[in-house]
Amino acid sequence: MQTERETGLPVAEINIVVAVGLTLLWAGLGHLYRRRFRRGLVWAGLFAGTLLLSTYTNWAGLFVVSVLNGNLSAMNVAVPGSIMLLCLVDLYLLNRAARTPVEPSR
Repeated sequence: MQTERETGLPVAEINIVVAVGLTLLWAGLGHLYRRRFRRGLVWAGLFAGTLLLSTYTNWAGLFVVSVLNGNLSAMNVAVPGSIMLLCLVDLYLLNRAARTPVEPSR
């Protein structure tokens, strides 16, 4: 798992970077990439639900791009943004737990 590719980065690091990038596109995609299908679908559903319930109407553009451009009000950013942030934290904790070796019981 710690083999290196042409970039010189460990494979595990490349995988988490891709997963984070996918999560920034749409919450839950990073979990799906990491083969955590139930969690990924739950996060994607939560994110889609919060976007539908908010007054976010710019479906042609990505949510993160709209936030960075300042096109959204604080109310339109608060709940979907917190869902995306919690999804990123969950992805980080899953990656951290996967990399932590389990000590054998005595």
